[in-house]
Amino acid sequence: FNPVAAQQLLCLRVMLLRGELFKSGEGSSAYKLRWFELLGRELRWAESEGTPVKGSIDLRGARVYLDLEEQLGNDDRFGMRIVPRAGPRVYALQASSAEERRLWVEAIDLAAQPDLARSSASSRRHVQLKKPALNEPVGIEVTCKSGVPCVVVDVVSGKAAVEAGLLAGDIIVTIGDTVARSAALAWRLFKAASPGDTLSLGLATWNRAIKVGKREGKLGLTYVAASPGPGFVLSSVAAGGGG
Repeated sequence: FNPVAAQQLLCLRVMLLRGELFKSGEGSSAYKLRWFELLGRELRWAESEGTPVKGSIDLRGARVYLDLEEQLGNDDRFGMRIVPRAGPRVYALQASSAEERRLWVEAIDLAAQPDLARSSASSRRHVQLKKPALNEPVGIEVTCKSGVPCVVVDVVSGKAAVEAGLLAGDIIVTIGDTVARSAALAWRLFKAASPGDTLSLGLATWNRAIKVGKREGKLGLTYVAASPGPGFVLSSVAAGGGG
């Protein structure tokens, strides 16, 4: 999800974001998994991908708020609420991780209030993964762990995945315009792509911890201060440096 590009596409009813969220029914506290699509300035949902639309929200002038975080059994849920401008009903939704919720809140807020000034900075990095030829494996293994943003790369074994720059421990947040809420959904998207297609994977940037060792008293790293916020950004890694 790119806020700048999305802002330019709002009036064209282009698909901005899609994926699975939990939704409570009107007058009910029970949440059910539903398929959501953000099309221009309309958020609509169905029971599952490819089934008839069950409802929609006109997001023009709407407000979106963060809601409670709770644990249901082994599952973490991260709530949000949408308050339409034109109606009294409040729509309660839940995501499976804080990162997934933030992605949806950003997109919904942009559709609702497109004229507000926003930063073009993104907290995600993107890699391009080319699907191998027919009958060749994608070359990664993924899992979905409760509370962790979306899909975690456990193993990288294929040439295409290595060339894309994927590493074990990477967290896949989006695949194209779809939020990768589960490993099952990620595999469905990988399978649906044709051999030779390039998949754009949006990755969380803060997920990886590494050990750095000095060689001859040097780290081999160049870094700059992050702006805004704490930490720093690696700008280069010398050959043979950085461990």
